[in-house]
Amino acid sequence: MSYPVKIGFAPTRRSIFSAPDAIKFANLTRERLGELGVEFVDITDINETLATRPVHEKLTNQVGDLMRELGADPYILSTEACAECERCAYLDGQPCRFPQRMHPCVESHGINVIPTLEENGLEFQYGENVVTWISLLFF
Repeated sequence: MSYPVKIGFAPTRRSIFSAPDAIKFANLTRERLGELGVEFVDITDINETLATRPVHEKLTNQVGDLMRELGADPYILSTEACAECERCAYLDGQPCRFPQRMHPCVESHGINVIPTLEENGLEFQYGENVVTWISLLFF
């Protein structure tokens, strides 16, 4: 039995390559993946990149659920605005329908993500056509 695999492709130059060499090697990698028939999501396609947000949010919720099972009560910050409901209950003066899954945006709490990641030694991608999803779980 075979299972289709789709990989994510997020080339980076870090401190190893110059910017032109990083672009060259990224393009060579894209070509080789194509030759091998490997299906991949490429960060240069912003629509494909943005489409990965639900997977990130699902993982954030799974980690939050695990923390609750272990007795913690995490306060979770995640990406952008909540997108659980088509129309937010707050707009109608009602309480949140899914309070366990409604996570405010990291930046909405005054946290500057890039310096926070850098100060903690976490590697990430940013730049033109690049989206890096970040969640913070406080407990």
